Amino acid sequence: MYERRFGVVTVFRFWPAGAMICLGSALLGSALATGGYELESTKGPDAAAQAIRLKVGLLLMMFFISVSFFTANLLSPQKYFQIGRLLASGIALAEVCPMTPMPGLRIYQWRRTIWAILFALIVPAFFLMNFIW
Repeated sequence: MYERRFGVVTVFRFWPAGAMICLGSALLGSALATGGYELESTKGPDAAAQAIRLKVGLLLMMFFISVSFFTANLLSPQKYFQIGRLLASGIALAEVCPMTPMPGLRIYQWRRTIWAILFALIVPAFFLMNFIW
């Protein structure tokens, strides 16, 4: 619905470097799902800015989902909560990275302050949730 409304076309492509990052991080115990990436075409700068705002919203949503799983696991430890926390926080961590083709690079180029706030929230939270507690 979003793509139709704002004229965004998304195509997923295989990214060999992302596949290697996923494989290497899986060997370390926390798979970062970066095996593919999105290419977008938009109808003008307004649609492109709207697509970036959507990425910010989705990144925040994934962060809050990971915090929710973390909190649920603290209150009632269960493997399902641990798996959800690990997956959601890993996705958020991968998405905030400012490298091609991750959304973090587009957010960084669009508004560096917003990217810095997201980075300051997500990166420490990932390590606190998955390695400290």
